[in-house]
Formats: sequence, C-alpha cells, structure tokens
Amino acid sequence: MIIVETKDNAKTYSLYKQYEDAINDFNNKCKSDTNVILKFDDVVSLSLENDIKIKPLFLDFTDKKLLFRLNNISKAKEAIIRAVSLNKVPNIFIFDATAGLARDSFIMQAVFNNVLMFERNIAVFCLIKDALNRALESNLKEHFKFDLPKLHPLGSIKDYKGEIRPDVIYYDPMFPHREKTAKVKKEMQIFQSLIGHDEDIEDMLFYAIKLAKHKVVLKRPKTAKEIEIKDALLINQVDAGICRFDCYRAKDSI
Repeated sequence: MIIVETKDNAKTYSLYKQYEDAINDFNNKCKSDTNVILKFDDVVSLSLENDIKIKPLFLDFTDKKLLFRLNNISKAKEAIIRAVSLNKVPNIFIFDATAGLARDSFIMQAVFNNVLMFERNIAVFCLIKDALNRALESNLKEHFKFDLPKLHPLGSIKDYKGEIRPDVIYYDPMFPHREKTAKVKKEMQIFQSLIGHDEDIEDMLFYAIKLAKHKVVLKRPKTAKEIEIKDALLINQVDAGICRFDCYRAKDSI
C-alpha cells in the first residue's frame, strides 16, 4: 500500500494532485502487506515505512556521475547498446517498456536520442516524472549532449495509441531475486516491496513482439532459462555480466 506524505505548499504538491486518483486506485487493488511511503516534498521520494535504515529513494538525472557516464558512453562497452542496435536502420525509435529508475532509458537515449519510456506503477511513475521536471528546469545545455527521453502517460505499452511503431522494444521485467535481502541493492528492496515481481512477462513479451518493427530485447538473469514465445525467434544473446539480453525477432520480420 502507498502512504502519501505531503503538504499543500510542497514543490511537488501539484504533481500529487495530478495523480491522486491513480494512487488511490493502486491502493484499492493492492494486495501487498508492506507499506511504502510516497512523499511529495521538494522532490518525490519513496521509502519503506518500517525500515528507517534504508534512505528514501529519489531520482536525479543531473547527477554528475550519471552525466559523465552518459556524455562519454562507449557503444562497444555498453551491452544494452549492442543489444538494441540495428544494422542499416538509422534513427531507430526505441520503447523502454518498463522504465523503472530510467537509467537504461538514459543510456539508450544518449546514443540514439529517440527513446519513449513507459511505466505502469504509479509510485515509480511519479519518481520519474518529478526527476524529468527538475532536469528540464536545469540548464540542459551545460549538462546534456542529447535531449531527454520522453515519458509516455501512465500505463504500459498496451496503452500506446501512436501511429509510429517502435523499431525496438526494450523490456526489463521485475524478477524474483534469489540473493538474501541484505545483498540486494537498497533501491531494489523498495521496488520489490512495492511491485513484487511481474507475473505477466510472457504476455507482455508476446504483445511487444507484435508491436515492434524489428526486434524485442528482453533483460534476463544470466542463469535464467530462455523464454519461448509463439511466432517469435530468439536471434541473439548479449552477455552483460550478471545478466544478459535476449533478442527476439519481431513477428513482422520473421
């Protein structure tokens, strides 16, 4: 359940009012026994109600370390870039089907400058929306060598009504973590409490295969079995250390 903390003079209060109904709708459908605090203050942050050891999570797309990485990306060293790239297709249009912390979106945007992010969890959506708003208010010319990725209205790729189909869909679902909780990154502990793991991976992957023009890239734990999807062909796998990227040819390309 999401517990909202805010006040009407907070900088992000208008953002809360904009998505108040969506938060209430999430709570009405929520089955988790764990409470997370979604705070609308100077920034939007997310924290666990009963774990004060974990600092509140918020996003900052103007962080110096992130900016240095984004402005100095090596295409050859970034596994995700090798996975989503297409030969002989200029200016590729990419959907990030599950934006999450939006880091992968920004990495792809830094190279291709044409990424549309999707996020269906309202709390995570508010984190991204707030961080994008703050980035837009900063002096972008001093920070970025590329445009910011765009954020689709709250929802999944199934809610996309645009006429232009993406060339590539990148899909990074939430999987159950096998490691002990202490070993999982703090930000992921919050996400796991809020989201759990995605139970419709095959359904979403099947839909993505039909929507993408050329291919779908699925992020998987390194030791996980391949997912077989009807009318889809696994054409490539890119090793990324503790994970891998499985690349499927889109239905129309088979």
